[in-house]
Amino acid sequence: MRNALKTTASISEALRSAGIDNYARRSTTVSSRLPTSREARLLHQSQSRPVIVSKAVNVDDDETPIEFGVTLFMADRVRLRFDN
Repeated sequence: MRNALKTTASISEALRSAGIDNYARRSTTVSSRLPTSREARLLHQSQSRPVIVSKAVNVDDDETPIEFGVTLFMADRVRLRFDN
């Protein structure tokens, strides 16, 4: 999977190359906190400005976790929408 991610920016394509054709999002957890100094530097923002942290788990058809991702957003520059 790591090698596949070196050739594509698509998680779906990387999973497909690893033999996983179908997967689903099992959970997403959203929180906020202050960034680390490295995170603030990468986001080009002050360490005193909060970030939104999204943690997600994707599973295969057997409910086996296959991918875990953490994404940070500048809190004052994002809008989240959740539809049920």
